[in-house]
Amino acid sequence: MNREFAETINASHYREFRLDQNEHILNFDVTKCRYAELYRSLGIEELGSILSCGRDATFIEGFNGEIALERKHTILQGSSACDFRFSKRPAAQSSNEKQYSEKT
Repeated sequence: MNREFAETINASHYREFRLDQNEHILNFDVTKCRYAELYRSLGIEELGSILSCGRDATFIEGFNGEIALERKHTILQGSSACDFRFSKRPAAQSSNEKQYSEKT
């Protein structure tokens, strides 16, 4: 991705602070979120939390079952930041593989 474009998105739509990264984890906090701003402007923070924040872990798992997302805090739930904590699961713990083996 073009670095300049990525920086523009970062500056205008959300702010990310990278905390830790290696081949097994990626941890960052988001302190500005356009989704949160939109839902707050509409007065529907709780619905926004369900529709936007609540789908993230399932979306990531569906995209790649070897990646897990743990998040304890979100802006829409009143925190100052959304804490994204991604980790790579051992292959045996992949939820996609587990679902496939349960079906067969």
